[in-house]
Amino acid sequence: MQLTAYTDGSNTYNGFEYSYGGYGWVLVLSSPDEPEPQLIKGGGSMPVNKLQPVTNNRAELMAIISLLEYVHDNELFLCEELNIFSDSQWCVKSISGEWSTKKNLDLFVKFGKLRKQLKANGVTINVNWIRGHAGHVYNELADDLAGAYADLVKQPKPTKQDQTIGVL
Repeated sequence: MQLTAYTDGSNTYNGFEYSYGGYGWVLVLSSPDEPEPQLIKGGGSMPVNKLQPVTNNRAELMAIISLLEYVHDNELFLCEELNIFSDSQWCVKSISGEWSTKKNLDLFVKFGKLRKQLKANGVTINVNWIRGHAGHVYNELADDLAGAYADLVKQPKPTKQDQTIGVL
């Protein structure tokens, strides 16, 4: 069985204390015995968190982590490779070690533990870049899921008066 996945993150008010977001992923299970691939979809919401503001990079990386948690928790070890496609060059290059990971260290630690656990079960993880919003059906589906999960925690941008009186 071949495992291929597409991940995406969504964010509004990037990095501000009132930012929120979501992430989504699509796992494509292909088998020579089946004419059509099976799709498994998942994701989550990232509500406002003043201590750790939501950023686009956190949302993109959470999409990958959530996918790996699903693969691990459901023991999908029937493959030797899991090919993940992300439209975030930051994620792809940070995970490959091409770019440094000075921020979001908590998420990189979590990613590293999951990668190690999956590798112990014989699964190699490959993270590849795919151009976003270019019409690739599964990438667009992951984008739609990320936006839908973000909408679940949607908040209006605070007014200057809200910020002054501490409504946040």
